[in-house]
Amino acid sequence: MATAKAAPHFNVLGVKIDPMKHFLIFALTLHLFLQIAECNQYGQLSYSISNNRVTILDCSSDAEGTIVVPEEIEGVDVTEIEDYAFFDCTKITQVALPQAITNIGEGCFSHCTSLESITVDSGNTVYSSESRDELSGIRIKSSWPSKS
Repeated sequence: MATAKAAPHFNVLGVKIDPMKHFLIFALTLHLFLQIAECNQYGQLSYSISNNRVTILDCSSDAEGTIVVPEEIEGVDVTEIEDYAFFDCTKITQVALPQAITNIGEGCFSHCTSLESITVDSGNTVYSSESRDELSGIRIKSSWPSKS
């Protein structure tokens, strides 16, 4: 009867190391890091794409005036705005959100001292004219800026 040959191990400081297990752990860690680290720029907005969804991560603190979050980036719907994405953007006055937005993160518009209004595409099924940003108390209107 033949016996199974044990996988090679290395001994480092008295600890047996299985190279295959460590390689798999390294590969998974690298994959997760690359997903997290993949941050792209769209005008004043930073975003990431994961699971066929775009998440707005941040807005430049230099941004001013009206910020229009696009309906899609790279052909993928913008569906989420990360917690505190617009935090302390003191020069923005209006934000327009697309139809596909289904999640606006906590504190997203807090400390936006010049922000007067947030508008949402009228086809949005999650946010409406009755929605409010909890921290800023800004009413979210159900209208979309003209594309002219």
